[in-house]
Amino acid sequence: MSRNKLWMVAMVAVSCAPNSVGADEPPESRPRLRQLGIAVGVLPTGAHNAITDVAGVQVGHRTLLEGDSIRTGVTAISPHPGNVFLQKCPAAIHVANGFGKFVGSTQIDELGVLETPIVLTNTLSTFAAADALVDWVLNLDGCEQVRSVNPVVGECNDGHLNDIRARRVARDDVRAALQSARGGEVEEGCVGAGAGTRCLGWKGGIGTSSRKLPDSLGGHTVGVLVQTNFGGMLTVAGVPVGRELGNFFLQDAVKQEHGSCIVIVATDAPIDARQLKRIARRAPLGLAATGSPITHGSGDYVLAFSTHESLRTDYLSESPVETTTTLRDDRLSPLFQAVKEATEEAVINSMLKAVTTTGHAGSRVEAIDPARVVEICRQHGLPAKLPGHVSRTPRSAPRHYAEQLGPATRAKIEWLESHVDELLRQHHVPGVAVAIIDNRQLVWSRGYGVRCAGAESLVEPDTVMEACSMSKPLFAYLFLRMIEDGTFELDRPLVEYLGKDYWEGEPRQRRITARHVLTHTSGLPNWREGGWRSNNPLSLAVDPGAEFRYSGEGFLMLQRAVEHHLKSDLRRLAQERLLAPLQLAHTSFRWDDRFVVRAACGHDSKGNTKSSRNYYQDPNAAYSLYTTAEDYARFLVDILSDDRKPAQRLSADMRAEMLKPASHRDEQDADWGLGWGLKVVANRRRAFHSGANGTGFRCHSEFDLQQGEGFVIMTNAIGGAALWKDVVSGWEHLELPAERR
Repeated sequence: MSRNKLWMVAMVAVSCAPNSVGADEPPESRPRLRQLGIAVGVLPTGAHNAITDVAGVQVGHRTLLEGDSIRTGVTAISPHPGNVFLQKCPAAIHVANGFGKFVGSTQIDELGVLETPIVLTNTLSTFAAADALVDWVLNLDGCEQVRSVNPVVGECNDGHLNDIRARRVARDDVRAALQSARGGEVEEGCVGAGAGTRCLGWKGGIGTSSRKLPDSLGGHTVGVLVQTNFGGMLTVAGVPVGRELGNFFLQDAVKQEHGSCIVIVATDAPIDARQLKRIARRAPLGLAATGSPITHGSGDYVLAFSTHESLRTDYLSESPVETTTTLRDDRLSPLFQAVKEATEEAVINSMLKAVTTTGHAGSRVEAIDPARVVEICRQHGLPAKLPGHVSRTPRSAPRHYAEQLGPATRAKIEWLESHVDELLRQHHVPGVAVAIIDNRQLVWSRGYGVRCAGAESLVEPDTVMEACSMSKPLFAYLFLRMIEDGTFELDRPLVEYLGKDYWEGEPRQRRITARHVLTHTSGLPNWREGGWRSNNPLSLAVDPGAEFRYSGEGFLMLQRAVEHHLKSDLRRLAQERLLAPLQLAHTSFRWDDRFVVRAACGHDSKGNTKSSRNYYQDPNAAYSLYTTAEDYARFLVDILSDDRKPAQRLSADMRAEMLKPASHRDEQDADWGLGWGLKVVANRRRAFHSGANGTGFRCHSEFDLQQGEGFVIMTNAIGGAALWKDVVSGWEHLELPAERR
């Protein structure tokens, strides 16, 4: 594919992306039902109003948006974090209308247990997903002798927006959804298995909601997740919104019978498969409340399961009997109410969070306009309103990688959420991605804004941007690892690895070592006049080791020495020795055509897209790294880890050497280690590195080795430098817990 074609693809707005909430408002994140002041039912929700409010339940998505025809994906729901096959959960299936291919339903109906995570996808990918799920289970620890697996896969036909005959969903996509499953907030709308679905005349997708019973009724939680793809007349809290908007089933010549709906119900109540069947039968009441008549062509399936640990069935047991304690049947009615309410609200959330989508064969499905929903509901006496706190900036759903966020992390997120709109506007930055590390693990990430100005594709935590000079620490880490395996020496002159002088006429170059390069004391300039590709000669401003002089040329010299000595190139060395072991799938020292579907554009100081895009084809250790906020954060996690045994990691001694002050940069009042800047904040030493490329990208990363925390900020505009500096300053002045000061 040519670079021009790649640029065109990157600029086309073909993915699920938000439209404005109101006709006169700029693009922004879309509200859920309760943000409109509308509450369904009488029971309170859980903390996230999501299926993950049932403790242990995890949800992951893999969204496939490719070209103008692929609008599909995978959604995975795991009932608990452990091995579901070894600890099966009680479960039941209810079929409201059986026009579907729900894999695994008959065994659940017969045995009453769920033994795999639940996967949702499109109709023609059902069986590929089932095969991938079987493969996933067979490769789990403890399943080495397993010879029978009941994969559970539900589906909806997304063939209107998606080229369903392409059967695009592959094994790796299912694996990615399963691996990304986690608790906390759940991304809704045009994600995962909901990327190409329709609902009640508008764009549908994935939706979720929960209910928490009061302690007097048992204190149990019910969570629901739906994949919506059915027709009818949209009804919101009893208000006939579809009829008022003139878009409903059987209206004149309108044929709106597309199906189906998959409903997943989770509860922590101690109830068995028979009782779960009773729970599942109530979910279609919630579908009916939203306007579904459950038509002939709609495959409407409900799968309900309990996470209660006392009811789990061990795969292997020496006991011939099982003894369990369950709720009495006359205590189930509050749970019936909970599942009806949560199903109804989950459907509406799936529509409100979805966005207008174009797809296969020029198809287009509009998203419901929340402003019209509010207007009609108010006309019918509901106290609905547009939320005043909905941001001007579109943003991706946050990704939570920890069950609970620490107080310092929560404080940073709250500050960021309240300031990011103004910072993006003030500094003319179209988009920024942020990843936060705490307790030596990636705990949270989110994208704000758009990848390319004037387009609609959101910045996500896995949006590919240029890491700019943040390439240097990653290369330094790779090189230090090669020192530890005996391939190189830190204080040996580089010309000995090159086999000759690097350039002519300067004998002092023979004293330059890797230590000089990594501490920026090589004496070389940042770049020679005309840039490193020019034929202009190099020169030394000072003797090697004399003083700090930031130098990209030094890193390039070290790169050439490594490549010459190992008879390989930087891209291959980095991939084999560091990126692959760390599973940094969206990171490379040179442009990769597969990045185009998730890459951001660079922008100038006014936030305008750069008129031309320079895709780096020649790896350069100083600046050519492509990566994402999440990938780079995972690199920092590898540095922070207390376990120094994996082969790609530096020893504790070499890590300490890397982070030991070796030179001083006066203009930053900062020390420099081997590849990292070092500064003191609140009496604690922090490692840092920033980056700036002329192509219109700015980024920054920091971490505290002792505290095990850090962050990555990546932006797609020149103004991003001012933005990340404001964020860092704001975070440094937060009133954090005493142990983090």
